[in-house]
Amino acid sequence: PGSHKCGLADHDTHTASFGTFLKIADNNLQQCARSPKFIETKPGALILFHQYMYHRSLSNVSPQIRWSMDLRFQDAHYPTMREHDGFMVYDEKNPQNVLTSDQWVHTKSYKRLSEQ
Repeated sequence: PGSHKCGLADHDTHTASFGTFLKIADNNLQQCARSPKFIETKPGALILFHQYMYHRSLSNVSPQIRWSMDLRFQDAHYPTMREHDGFMVYDEKNPQNVLTSDQWVHTKSYKRLSEQ
């Protein structure tokens, strides 16, 4: 609780057997990490939180597949912290920047994601 008040954290890239991921840098963890709160949800649940909140998931120890979807609704002027670019869903001042789903499947971002 409260980690979102520390602002955007520095991240380090780590590689494990399951792939590459970003980890909050140790210096940020020492300054901003508090006692973690664990949230267990039911299937189909939705969790919303601040973009700067420290968060993670634990290993899936069940025999079931666990699916997760990460959608970020944020100001387009801020970095997504992802390898691929985001996509615009609303822009009142420049509506020409908004892509339809048909347009998005032809972008470099979509092609990179679909090749993974």
